Amino acid sequence: MREVKALIVSAHFYADISEHLEKDACTTLEQNCQAECFVQTVPGVFEIPTVVAMHYEKFDLVIALGAVIRGETSHYDLITQSVTNALQTLAWQNKIALGFGLITAENKEQAIARADPKGKHRVGRRAAEAAIRLMEAREKVV
Repeated sequence: MREVKALIVSAHFYADISEHLEKDACTTLEQNCQAECFVQTVPGVFEIPTVVAMHYEKFDLVIALGAVIRGETSHYDLITQSVTNALQTLAWQNKIALGFGLITAENKEQAIARADPKGKHRVGRRAAEAAIRLMEAREKVV
């Protein structure tokens, strides 16, 4: 098996949550495809698509991680929709094996529960598994 290089772009606005996601994603990548993980932190989820666009060509797969928690204004809706659209467009146009691990939650307790590697949601693991499957699909000859 060849060496797989994985870029994890992780928003650290809620660093305690993102660190759980990163650990779970890296563990999954190391166990399933012996990937070497490169973690690039950014201040918030809004910056994730820009870093993905800057660096995706150097990696076999990319994982976007972070959390957005609903507040009192429409900021939550604007950020979640724009980041999701930007990442999806980047992935489509550039055939990026992109794992989407952004948690959207009503409160911090929900976000923490979804980030917990021992919990039932395991967002970091699922994002890594999706990126691995997409990488395999991109490389498979039909």
